[in-house]
Amino acid sequence: MGATEASFEARLLTIPDTASARLMTRTLSASPHMAGTPAQAATRDYVIAQLRSWGLETWTKEYLVYLPQPEVVSAWLTTGPGSTAVRLNLDEPAVRGDRTSAGPQVPPFNAYGHDGDVTAPVVYVNTGLGTDYRTLDSLGVSVRGSIVVARYGRSFRGIKAREAENHGAVGLILYSDPLDDGYVRGEVYPRGPMRPPGGIQRGTVMNPSGDPTTPGAPSTAGAVRLPEDSLPVPRIPVIPMGYGNARRFLAKLAGPAAPEGWQGALPFQYRVGPGPARLRLKVRSERGARALHPIWNTFGIIRGTTYPDEWVVVGAHRDAWSPGAGDNVSGTVTVLETARAFAALARAALRPARTVVFVTWDAE
Repeated sequence: MGATEASFEARLLTIPDTASARLMTRTLSASPHMAGTPAQAATRDYVIAQLRSWGLETWTKEYLVYLPQPEVVSAWLTTGPGSTAVRLNLDEPAVRGDRTSAGPQVPPFNAYGHDGDVTAPVVYVNTGLGTDYRTLDSLGVSVRGSIVVARYGRSFRGIKAREAENHGAVGLILYSDPLDDGYVRGEVYPRGPMRPPGGIQRGTVMNPSGDPTTPGAPSTAGAVRLPEDSLPVPRIPVIPMGYGNARRFLAKLAGPAAPEGWQGALPFQYRVGPGPARLRLKVRSERGARALHPIWNTFGIIRGTTYPDEWVVVGAHRDAWSPGAGDNVSGTVTVLETARAFAALARAALRPARTVVFVTWDAE
């Protein structure tokens, strides 16, 4: 590292400031900002305004993406023969001391799950992977025609949806067991970082990347799109829940005891079922043109002095399933605070040798 580069770096590192980062974090995490929503458009405007205020050249790039938003996400539990179906409250409860938890919420859904209104006995499938279904086969338990309940962990949630569908399940519940993400691991929020009983892990259950209607092509207005019935997405409804709800039906399962390694941390013997607990799942999401939503990537640039055609890209995704302070306002603010530091040096006639582009991506 030459002296000029070393002095540039030393000056650069004096600029980032925790007060600045904290202010931007509070602004960007004031409310949920899921891709394709007006709240996410507001984060686009905020990021561009910040970059421009520091003197960067800026622009945005818009895409029109297939992002079906949920219209109905409901579940009912019947604990046994003759019992009345009880509707489950799927909303995340407010947490004392956290003002954002009492505000608007993204519905408890898994993106790209299928529409459906199904009622069936419950089967516990551990983590819902192929080896788990083979274990159930060895116990003489079939999931065909059942609603399966799988713990998060060991694999991507889209794999769990695929396996459930391939084995004949008519619906899937995903939950975080306290053994994996809860009181067994440490203090739960707000005393610590682990998931409380009502905490939900949202996310996509589509396995391919990108917009499924435009594989290999940009999702621009007027793009040729695949028909919805041909898309590589699950064909069963999928709903995420907290372990507070999951315990209500897991505790009511009969059948064989959970095999070794399947026991979670809820305070009862896990069993695999099927039943006698039964669930009804009802999911309906936007379809057709209503499922297409605009998203925006943002860009700010500081042009290099020596190698302006060589770009260094600093980026993070900007959307969130919640207020998103950790995922991914933290990343967005890191990009912004880095941009602010480079911009401060540029105003002092100190520019990097290579062009630096600061990007926030929408619809991770």
